[in-house]
Amino acid sequence: MDLKTQTGVVAHLAIRSLAGRVFSSIFLFMKRLRIAGLLSCCFLLSSPLWGQSLNFRYYDSGNGLSSSFITAIEQDHQGYLWFGTYEGLSRYDGISFKTFSDEEGLTGIHIVDLCVGADGRLWVGTRDSGVFVYDGHRFTMFFGPTIPRTTEITTIMEDSKGVLWLGTMSGVYQSVDGQSSLVYAEDNLAFNCIVEDPQYGILFGTSRGLFRLVNGKMEDVCAAYGVATRAVWSVARAADGTLLVGATRGVYRLRDNQMELLLPEVREVKTIYTDRRGNTWFSGASGVYKLQGDTLESYAMELGGLDTLAQAIFEDHEGNLWFGSVYGVRMLVNEAFTSYFPHNSPVYKGANCVSVCRDGRIIYVSNDAISLLSGKSFHSMNTI
Repeated sequence: MDLKTQTGVVAHLAIRSLAGRVFSSIFLFMKRLRIAGLLSCCFLLSSPLWGQSLNFRYYDSGNGLSSSFITAIEQDHQGYLWFGTYEGLSRYDGISFKTFSDEEGLTGIHIVDLCVGADGRLWVGTRDSGVFVYDGHRFTMFFGPTIPRTTEITTIMEDSKGVLWLGTMSGVYQSVDGQSSLVYAEDNLAFNCIVEDPQYGILFGTSRGLFRLVNGKMEDVCAAYGVATRAVWSVARAADGTLLVGATRGVYRLRDNQMELLLPEVREVKTIYTDRRGNTWFSGASGVYKLQGDTLESYAMELGGLDTLAQAIFEDHEGNLWFGSVYGVRMLVNEAFTSYFPHNSPVYKGANCVSVCRDGRIIYVSNDAISLLSGKSFHSMNTI
């Protein structure tokens, strides 16, 4: 090979090498440009999205609640959420909290229970100032010849006939068309909850067990079945129609004229709540539990910090569950939330961006990969 030919070969190889580097740079640039384009169109999340099956939000006095000690939760006909606390009453509009006080007519500070009546009015039971009713503008103290202003309220319930029931530390009052009367009184018999049941009528959970009112007298339901429950704090119907009784010794089941201890492991049951999906929630001394069918699941700290007693459990109109405790309130957003990210998925480590395509597919961009969610299928588009 002569010198001219050798020079031509070297030049050709140099051009090929340069072209390779140029094309490689262009490819890398286009790849980065593609990622940058995906990042620029992201609009759903501004913070990392983690692969989780539960989504909790947390609120306390730092977010505007009158106190972090939550005692009661209700939702009115306008959609406002109300939170009774140890130091006042707060209303949540989905964005911020508003606390009510003397200026609106509410002089009671220690809220113990809330009830929204069929007419839309909000009833507020306090430990230090009796009962108040809110008409949408102001609070008015509710009292009468039989209900002293300083009555220590423990629970409030309106039944299907519009009768308002008020439980206290030593008796039960009822109000019909604004006229109140003392229904039953007994020293040292605290009424913890009042529930209307289609089979048993008006039931009362008390410091000495479960009672019902028959001809003006309190009948001991537990004693009738040969069961000693001690204090009863909560009563609710499960999805299958079973009557569940939350007591000091656990959760009892009343069915087919038999009463038995169903869940002895869930002790000091202060709250029972059945949601619209048919799940029953319990709050006991060791935390919050969910009973789904025959499966009992504990919601401990790793699932949102619910290792403490929840004073109140409530499901709002959108299906979100609220758990109020002495440390604030946690909202479980859409309890049926599904995780699309397996533990070995790159997206499970944290997505920096999420974008929705015009055809409805969802693109996830993480530190390691670009992934596409189409329908229920999750595919890796590329490895960065």
